[in-house]
Amino acid sequence: MTVVQEVTPDTLTTLRARFGTDAVDRQLATLTRDRDAVDDPDLWLTCALEREFKDMPIECVSRCPCGGSDLTRVSRFVFWNLLGVSRCRRCGLVLVSPRLTSSAMARVFNETYFADADPAYWGRRREPVFREIVATLRQLGCGRIADVGAAYGHFLRYAADRGIPGVGCDLSAPVVEWGRRTLGVDLRHGSIEVLADVPPVDAVVSLDTLYYSPDPARELARMRDLLQAGGYIVLRLRNNRGAAQRGAREGQRAVGRPVMPSEHLYGFEPAPMARLLDAAGLQLVRCTPATYSEHRWNVPLRSFAAINRAWRALDSSFPVLTHSFNVIARRA
Repeated sequence: MTVVQEVTPDTLTTLRARFGTDAVDRQLATLTRDRDAVDDPDLWLTCALEREFKDMPIECVSRCPCGGSDLTRVSRFVFWNLLGVSRCRRCGLVLVSPRLTSSAMARVFNETYFADADPAYWGRRREPVFREIVATLRQLGCGRIADVGAAYGHFLRYAADRGIPGVGCDLSAPVVEWGRRTLGVDLRHGSIEVLADVPPVDAVVSLDTLYYSPDPARELARMRDLLQAGGYIVLRLRNNRGAAQRGAREGQRAVGRPVMPSEHLYGFEPAPMARLLDAAGLQLVRCTPATYSEHRWNVPLRSFAAINRAWRALDSSFPVLTHSFNVIARRA
């Protein structure tokens, strides 16, 4: 059966009258390609024409990184294609499925993600984050690092200037070239695999990037492989506490708003991270609120993070409430 037959005749007639036969046929060709990831062809075709989808292929995910296969769809949203938000009933992780494929994500980072960015401002606004992470690396006794998803390389430059040299990688070729030329950092174009020949490091740092990986458990395992024995992984992640609840509210509409940043493939929370780290052969050392992070309460930020940290020290079940959190894990 062809895709044209799968879209109901009434929908085809209506959309051809609104958008023209050529426009409808172009999107039908894309629908044919992505048909295995589309469960509602009428809705997909309507959204594709109304919202002018870019030619970004999508795929479905059948299994959570924790290994669970019981995924519940909670909502749909549009980000250059019709995507979905699901929740793993085993570990609670929120993930995007259908989602953009790896090739489509590479296009996002090379064509649009950094398109309007000011590189100097990009690094300057994140200096409080860099300061906190460097302090953590010093506490852990780390002397050489690898930065996965390093963007322009500002953290590599910041850390090197404070006695912690390193190497990094990023998916965006223009951004990597800028970092090499302007900051003089050892930055390589590509995913973590381009660091395979790097001598073992004391720590792998990944700041606000793990949710872009199509397979975070595999990504963490690759990070582990870059470490010397006893080395550390230091992650900073946006806290998606409540994403499933927001998704359920958006799921009351046929197509809602994204419940996390549109480019993200996963919505991490502290609790599911322990399963992912264990699957990658890593031992969780600690998970703490990020000091430089937004929150909803009218409390000085550092005071709020300190209060949150103190409560978690007393009761590990107390949630991280800041909008970002840090994870430290160790290779055995």
